[in-house]
Amino acid sequence: MLRSAAAVLALVVSLSACASDAPGGEAPARPSVDADPADIQRAQSWCMAGDASRGITQLDSLAAAGSSADVDLLTTRGICYWTRFAADSSQTDADAAYRDLTDAIEVAQTLPPDHGHTPLDALYNHRAFIVQAVRPGDWVATVADLQAARQANPENRTHTLDLGVAYSLAGDTARSVAALRTFLDSTSTSDTRRAVAERMLAELGAETAGR
Repeated sequence: MLRSAAAVLALVVSLSACASDAPGGEAPARPSVDADPADIQRAQSWCMAGDASRGITQLDSLAAAGSSADVDLLTTRGICYWTRFAADSSQTDADAAYRDLTDAIEVAQTLPPDHGHTPLDALYNHRAFIVQAVRPGDWVATVADLQAARQANPENRTHTLDLGVAYSLAGDTARSVAALRTFLDSTSTSDTRRAVAERMLAELGAETAGR
């Protein structure tokens, strides 16, 4: 279900800290700044090419250099962890992927809609299925993320299709059928994803059109 990370764009994320709030008189943390998009893209390319560890190391270095709250960095590193999890089934990698996507969502929620980073709906969609590796069978969380993704971008019909899949895997046939029919009703006949929805409806013993 997870797709390649969205195109990486840059934006400064300013997270200020007051000296008076720092415990024990410690210096406040430096504000996070945007990483170089080319550096993130390079790390993403390594991950997609099968060298996730190299990509994660690159992204860790960028985060340590002051870009720890960059939405695109967090998103890309989360997908890199997920890619490595797919290869090694390490629970540590699954947990790290979920944590990075969660952090990316929290930062993105503080930014204006036109922030230029990975869209909020894509972040929710990515996390929706990562949660199944962290908490297998927690379809409530998966569905909640997909609903949040659809709310963040109602025009993206992928979220409706994914909800149909999630409901089906959760054993909620009625809601799965409703979501799949909604997807079919809202997409053109040339959309290649229609075949997926139609096949699922057939498997669920439902007609492709709601009547």
